[in-house]
Amino acid sequence: MFALAQQGVKSIEQQRVTNSIDNAIEKSRKLVLRCYNMIASQQEVSGVQVASYLMNYDDHYTTHTFRNLFL
Repeated sequence: MFALAQQGVKSIEQQRVTNSIDNAIEKSRKLVLRCYNMIASQQEVSGVQVASYLMNYDDHYTTHTFRNLFL
């Protein structure tokens, strides 16, 4: 996971920033987003997971019906 974050940092360092309007917050946001995209792209997804997502099936099943309890 560290290697993926390092790849994201290296790719940002290699790019030349031509727009001086980008501030530190925007650069930080882009770094976090790029690192997340690197990690997410390396995640393996099974065919069953893809089919369930495309068919809008629930991600879990339960035999009970639960009610909310407000304290």
